[in-house]
Amino acid sequence: MKHGLVLGLLTSVISGSIYATEGGTIGYPLGIDAIYSGVMFPKGLTGMLIYQNYSADKVTDSHGNTPSGINSFKINSNALSARFDYTWPEAKILGADVGSRATFAFPDVDVKNEVNYVGDVGGSSKGMTDSTITPMMLGWHGKNLQQVAGMDITIPVGKYNKNDAVNVGSGYMTFAPYYAFTWFDRSWDFSGKLVYVINQKNMHTDYKSGNGFTLETSLGYHVNPKFTAGITGYAFKQVTDDKQDGVVYEDGYRGQVMGLGPYISYRFDAGPALIIRAYKEFKAENHSEGESVFAGLMYHFK
Repeated sequence: MKHGLVLGLLTSVISGSIYATEGGTIGYPLGIDAIYSGVMFPKGLTGMLIYQNYSADKVTDSHGNTPSGINSFKINSNALSARFDYTWPEAKILGADVGSRATFAFPDVDVKNEVNYVGDVGGSSKGMTDSTITPMMLGWHGKNLQQVAGMDITIPVGKYNKNDAVNVGSGYMTFAPYYAFTWFDRSWDFSGKLVYVINQKNMHTDYKSGNGFTLETSLGYHVNPKFTAGITGYAFKQVTDDKQDGVVYEDGYRGQVMGLGPYISYRFDAGPALIIRAYKEFKAENHSEGESVFAGLMYHFK
C-alpha cells in the first residue's frame, strides 16, 4: 500500500544515480548533467567519480506548504557514484558518434520525521541503489554546437522493502529519453538538457508514479583555458498523475521542484577534470526542498 505524502517523500533517495521514490517526485538525477551536457566524450573510455550531499528540512504538499501533522522533517544523504562512458571507435549513425553509459551509486540516507500522534516515522538505509544504463547515445560535433541524444534506463537492483519508510532502491524501472546541447565560443559556453521521465509501475505496491519533464541548464565563463566558473540550474515538473491500483492517487500527487546555484570546473595538466556545483531548491510541491553539493572527478583513459 502507498504510504501517503509523508512516507512517500521519506522513500526519496538522493544520489548520484537516481531519485528512487514514489509519490510525486522523480526517477532521474536532478542537476547531475547540467554542465557540458551536449558533449560526447572522445573515443574510448571515460570515467567519472561523483560525490553528492543532499540535505533538506522542509517537505511540501500540493500547494508548496508543509503538510499538516508534520512537526519536524529532516533528510540527509551522502552518495558516491561511478559513471563509465564508452564512445565506440568505429561506429557512426546518422553522422553521429555512438556511445554507451553505465552508472552505479551507493547512497547512505538518514531521515527524521516527527508526525502528530505517531512520533518519528523516519529511518535510514544505505547500500547500492538502482543502476542506470544508456545502451546507445548519439553525439554530433559542430564548430560551436555539440549535441547528444539517447535514453537512460534505470534498473531496480537496489535494496527495496515496501514496509520500510526509507529505501535506497525504487522497486520500479524508469525510461528517460533525452536531448542535450552545448554551445561554445572562445569565452563562454551554454548547455541545456531536456528529459522526459517515464516511470513504470512498482509491482511491490501496485503504485505508478507519474511522468514528468526535467530541464537542466548551465552558463559558464572561461576564465582561462583550464578554469571555468558559472551558474547552473534545473527544473522538474510532473505532467501525469500518480496512480495506485489503477486509480488516481489523491489529487494526482504531481511533484515539482527547481534548483539554482554556482559551479566551477578545472582541468589539470595530467588530464583529469574537476567539477564542483551547488544547488538551492525552491518552488517545491509534493517534494522535499533543500540544498545539494556535487563534486565530480572525470578522466579519459587514452
